[in-house]
Amino acid sequence: MEVDCQVDIAHDLGYIAQHDMDIINEQISRVAALLSGMRRKILGDNSLTR
Repeated sequence: MEVDCQVDIAHDLGYIAQHDMDIINEQISRVAALLSGMRRKILGDNSLTR
């Protein structure tokens, strides 16, 4: 995921601390799960086989 890579880069460059990166990555995971669920709902459950 693009935003996940940007967070990793920001951490590697010293812009964000490890603790902050962990929190952000948890939030990214939650949002990704919500978006995935919404996508399945909109497209129908059979969209996973396409």
